[in-house]
Order: sequence, then structure tokens, then C-alpha cells
Amino acid sequence: ARMAAEHGIPLEGVRGSGPAGRIVKADIETVLSQGLHLQPKRPAAAALQIVNKLVETLTPLDGMRKVIADRMTQAKQTIPHFYLQDRIPMDRVVGLRAALNARGADRDVQPPKLQTQEIPGRDFLQSAKGAARLSYNDFVLMGVSRALMMNPAVNATFDGVGVHTHASVDLAFAVALENGLITPVIKNCDKLGLSDIHRVSEEMAERARRMKLKPDEYMGGTFTVSNLGMYGLDNFSAVINPPQAAILAVAAVAQEPCVDGDGHLYVGWRMGVTLACDHRVLDGAVGAQFLKDLKALLAHPEGWAV
Repeated sequence: ARMAAEHGIPLEGVRGSGPAGRIVKADIETVLSQGLHLQPKRPAAAALQIVNKLVETLTPLDGMRKVIADRMTQAKQTIPHFYLQDRIPMDRVVGLRAALNARGADRDVQPPKLQTQEIPGRDFLQSAKGAARLSYNDFVLMGVSRALMMNPAVNATFDGVGVHTHASVDLAFAVALENGLITPVIKNCDKLGLSDIHRVSEEMAERARRMKLKPDEYMGGTFTVSNLGMYGLDNFSAVINPPQAAILAVAAVAQEPCVDGDGHLYVGWRMGVTLACDHRVLDGAVGAQFLKDLKALLAHPEGWAV
């Protein structure tokens, strides 16, 4: 096996001549002598184009960039952060998202034979313009809102004197802008279904990019989600948005080797998350329980997402 590995020879393609068909050294030498160890050539990757965008500039720190600088400095200097990381199984989210999007595409092409109330995810499918495309972030936002319902201590703000837990989830989510970022707030997210969260978040993100949000639409959140999964990151840490007590950093949904409960190896879908907590408000066990519940929710979305 070592000799085969050293020369890049896949054992499944070698016929063994040893007892009971076992592959022996002579079999590997035969393959080598015939030149069959060479791996099939793959198309050459396109050369990476390096464009020099360096330029000498001096930009005054004002406007949105100054507000961000002031708030993040305040956050890191005054909030004792601690971080909890996990890998969340996303196999069922991947499958359910694909099924709902495919069903929505079919509905856009021709009227379904089933009655509307018989179609799983029916609220999502009622798009007048056609089939909207659910994103992984839609599932994350809804899963986070449900996990916060189960863990009210995390759905909290701190004013320096006392901790205020909130009876509704006003969920903020980060949107990147050309000169900074902004966090639109989905009010009463705990009362919204998947299609509503998709519709509201897309509409607010679009208006945020056009700088059309009103102040009360990006202020007053009780928890924030920052998703950089589109950049392929394995994990990252975010800075808490005061006066909130926590923020969830969401990385890419990607395939990786996994082991099931019976010890079998398989290729599964996983998503890295990091929960940053304000230690003045939350302790490790409270944050860990929130992540545990979020993990369970996203592992079985069919029970709450449709």
C-alpha cells in the first residue's frame, strides 16, 4: 500500500496476484513498468490574473466609516468578549433548500397539479413574479430566531447598569456596503416564516445598499448575524454590536469528511459558526446551550422551516 501511495497508484484499479487476490509488490511493479501509474491529465487551470490596484490615497475618517470606527473601538475596549465555535451539520438544509427551490422553479414554469395547501413550503411558493431562490442565510436567520426563543438570555442588551431581555427577536444582519457595513433589523423575526424572512431580508438588504433605510430599520436589534459564507471562509470571529449581548459569525456551507454515529466515514455538508458573547451578560454554558439548540434546529429543518 505504501509503494502504491508513493507512486499515486489507486489500489482499486490493480488486479492482485497474491493469495485470495491480494495485491503484492510484484503487481505494483508491473503497473509501474507499464507506465499506468500516471494520473489522467486535468485541464490546466487558467492563469491567475494579478491586477495591481495599489494607489496612494488619504481619506478622512468621516461619515459611516467614522461611526463604525467609534462603535467598534467602544465594543472592543469596553465589552469583555469570549468566543464559542462549532461545526453545524447542514446536510438536511442543503437538501430541503434544493427541494423547495426546485419546486418553486417548477411552479414558475407551469401550474402545479396539487392544491396549494398540499405543497410543502407553500408560503414560499406564492411569489407573484415567479420562483424566488431561498439562500442558506434564510435558514440561518430563521434557525437563529428559533434558537433565541429557546434561549431568551442570549436575546438581550446591556445598558451598563442592567441586562434587558426582550420578548421579541429583532434580528439584525450585516450587509456590506462600498464604504462600510450596516445591520438592517428584521423586527419580530420570531413570528415570521421562511418566505417572510427571505422576502424581508432581501428587500432590506437592497435598500441598505442604496442607502434608503430609515434609522429605525437599522437600530434597536436584539441580536446580530454576520454571514461571510460567500467568501468561502471556514470560520471567523465578529465584534459584538453594542448594546447587544452577542453576535453570530457564519462561515461557508462546504463539504468535508464526516463520521456518523456508527463510525462510518462519509462526505457531508458543514457550516462553521462562532458565537461572540459579552461576558458581563452571558456565561459560557448559556452561549454553548444556544449553539447546541441552533445545531439541532439546522440538523432537522423539516420540522420547523416548512
